[in-house]
Amino acid sequence: MEGPHIRLDVDREFSPKPEDGGFGEALDFFKNGSKTQGRDAGLAFALAEIDRSEYKKEIISQALYTEGLNWIDIKNLREKPEASRFFGQMMAHWDTPTATGPKTKKDHEAEAAEFAKLLKSS
Repeated sequence: MEGPHIRLDVDREFSPKPEDGGFGEALDFFKNGSKTQGRDAGLAFALAEIDRSEYKKEIISQALYTEGLNWIDIKNLREKPEASRFFGQMMAHWDTPTATGPKTKKDHEAEAAEFAKLLKSS
């Protein structure tokens, strides 16, 4: 029995550019794996969402950079389930308000920093 098909809204080709810190390569990595692995499809979808938002890309890029990481390090999420789960939750709830109201830039920065720390250490 064949699994569900997830159509990613990512029809263009990404070529790694030095200025994108490996983002295009990371997206391609998970986009290509998404045909066989469900978690890869989720990560590819999350990266595609980030690609459509310079704000998200900036926040997460800064957090990665602060920890000495780069977008290409996101490939390591396959081997880091705790960081992978946190990343999925962070992206799924990016716009979910907190108990005190809408998330602020500081809220997003704190979540991205926590993700980067998990990615580096887990």
